[in-house]
Amino acid sequence: MITAARTTTWILQKLSSRESTFDGWYTPLQDEMAADQLLRYFHRLRTVIEKEGMPQPIIATVEFLEPVNGIVATAEVALGEDQFGLWVHGVLDKGPQRRSAEVAAARGATHHRLRSVRLPDPPAHHQGQLLNDRSIDYLGRRYLDYLDVRIVGPACETFGKRSQRDEG
Repeated sequence: MITAARTTTWILQKLSSRESTFDGWYTPLQDEMAADQLLRYFHRLRTVIEKEGMPQPIIATVEFLEPVNGIVATAEVALGEDQFGLWVHGVLDKGPQRRSAEVAAARGATHHRLRSVRLPDPPAHHQGQLLNDRSIDYLGRRYLDYLDVRIVGPACETFGKRSQRDEG
C-alpha cells in the first residue's frame, strides 16, 4: 500500500508534459503535502522500505484465541528482524496480577491475530488535527483518503475529461 500510493503521485506528475496548467495546479498541493506530518511520514516510510526494508521495531497487540472461548489473553509485542531472522518480544497484559490460567490459555491458544500494529515514530497530526489512533491501519486509511479526495479525484476532474476530449 505504501509504495503503491506513492507511485500514484509519480504517475500524476507525468501529466506535466501533456498539460500546460498542471504545474500551476500541482505545486500548491506539493507544498501542502510537504507541510503535513502524515504525508511526510508516508513519503519517508516509502523511501525507508524501498532502500532498507521495514522500519523497526513494529509494535502490535497480539490476541491469543481459542475457537470456543474467543480471546483468552493479549500481549503487547515488538517485532523486528536481525541477522538470525525475525524476532518477537513481549509480555502478556495484566502485569503481575495475571493468573496462571491465562498464561496457560495463551500458550494453548490455537490462533492469534495482530491488531493495532504501529510503526516507529508515527505522526501526531494530519491537516492540523490530532491523530488519536496511531495504528498503521488508521494512518494508512487517512493517507489513502487524502490522496483520493485532494489529489486523484481533482486531477481526474481537472485533466481527465479534457484529455479524453483531446484524444477523441
